[in-house]
Amino acid sequence: MKFETKMKVMMIVMLTALFFLSMWIISDTRLFIGLMVFATFIRYEDRVKKTWHDYDIL
Repeated sequence: MKFETKMKVMMIVMLTALFFLSMWIISDTRLFIGLMVFATFIRYEDRVKKTWHDYDIL
């Protein structure tokens, strides 16, 4: 991977992160809390994967 390409990818990632951060700040606090809970849920995905499989959610 060239240096210029790496810089472009980093810029896109930074802009996306800033966009989502601003969206979170603008939007309702309850939505932010919900997103945090959802992120925690994703983090413990391995623990609940069996439950997901039982209920055919995936």
